[in-house]
Amino acid sequence: MRRAAVHAKDEASLTRIAADYKRVRQINPFSFRANIGFRPSDNVNNGADGALQVIDGVPAVGLLSGSAQALAGNIGTLSVDLNYKLRRTAQSELSLGSQIYVRRVWLSSSAQRQAPDLENEDLGSTYFDTSLTHKFALGAEGNSASIGFGIGRAWSGGEERFDFLALRGSRSVRLGTHTRLNLTAAVEDRTSARHTILDETLYKLGTSLHHKRSNGDSIGLSLSLIDTESDFSNIDSVSQTIRASYGFAKALGPASISTSLTIANSDFDDYRVGFIAVPDGRQDESIYGDVTFFFADWHYAGFAPSVRLRAGRRDSNVSRFQSREFSVDFQIRSSF
Repeated sequence: MRRAAVHAKDEASLTRIAADYKRVRQINPFSFRANIGFRPSDNVNNGADGALQVIDGVPAVGLLSGSAQALAGNIGTLSVDLNYKLRRTAQSELSLGSQIYVRRVWLSSSAQRQAPDLENEDLGSTYFDTSLTHKFALGAEGNSASIGFGIGRAWSGGEERFDFLALRGSRSVRLGTHTRLNLTAAVEDRTSARHTILDETLYKLGTSLHHKRSNGDSIGLSLSLIDTESDFSNIDSVSQTIRASYGFAKALGPASISTSLTIANSDFDDYRVGFIAVPDGRQDESIYGDVTFFFADWHYAGFAPSVRLRAGRRDSNVSRFQSREFSVDFQIRSSF
């Protein structure tokens, strides 16, 4: 069907092919999704925007190393999602899924001069997750819930970072014809590959609201809370994130446009920089804005390019975690 889309003679033919493709995908027990991205960034390592180590406005011990400061370069990402429906009825679905996420970094020549001891491999990461999920209808028509568990492993800098076991649940409720409310909850236990003091348990809660306006525009609002418990005080923390998004149904020239604004904060009650205890702990606040341009008409076999502009900053009372970023993200996405 994707090959047929290459030879579609008009927009009506392409629309029919896309509709048929969606129906076949719903029937097929196996699904495969891949997302490839590449973006230049002025802060590939999430580094500090200055060399001076400052805590609550007071200069602390020494200067930050070159690798701890913001480094320019390019980031490549690959995300692959596999799913197989083991059993499906009109009221429920049992599925086995797997997700692989790979992030690789290539430092610019100026970044290599700034941090000569840092290799590209040191900034790479890989994440693997296998899950079993039971989704079922619950309540009024169109409402559902799910429960599942996952196991996986994460690598960073070419070395194993942690293994994890997660229990997850969700609830989806229709609020009228064009609005849906989603609730999620999860508990994730991580076992560090380096030392038991780095083990952590994450408690996650999330809610999101999606609404489609009469003109076709879409509005989204989400809120998430993560409570991380660990014997290591520099990991033990609470973070909140709120995200608002807006998608325009009407294209501007060849591009469909969507925007988002993300505001987050994290609180580490007992944080230490070396032997120095940070008074009242560490607090981070961040704000990021995104604008995405999707060129659906410039497709091949239903795959089309997307460009995302992202800018933002993170403020912290510990200067090591104070940063700014601007990046341009190029992706290939499915147009149907």
